[in-house]
Amino acid sequence: MLRIDRAHVPRGLTRSAKMYALILNDDGLYFLHLGPAPGMAVRTKSSFEQGAVNFALNRVERKVKEGEERLAAASIEEWAKGKRSAFYSTGVVESAKVDTDYAGDPRLTIRAEGKKWKFIIPDPAVDTAKELASRLNPTGSYPP
Repeated sequence: MLRIDRAHVPRGLTRSAKMYALILNDDGLYFLHLGPAPGMAVRTKSSFEQGAVNFALNRVERKVKEGEERLAAASIEEWAKGKRSAFYSTGVVESAKVDTDYAGDPRLTIRAEGKKWKFIIPDPAVDTAKELASRLNPTGSYPP
């Protein structure tokens, strides 16, 4: 079993950033939604503004920790049926690759059933992400 914790989907024009746990086991690939992800870095001009930013970031961190605790107590099969989570059997995964995004952060891109998922991977999990991609692409090919 391979597991990557705290992978996140960056915010988009109409969606907020989301934090996921990615799990690959014999059944398939699970994308398990843990909660919101912190947004972009914020510059502040005063300690009051910094306090407000820290409050918001601490609240997001609390929600993610609560999600991780709930995941530890739940079955991943049931969690995958929930809102914003997904399950794909390994046979339906079309491609998986690890590269970098425009900011130089490691990114895991997975295509399955016509949907493209792009996860920003924490630095310590890059090797695990490469292993996951190689298992999902047994021929070693990475289609665009």
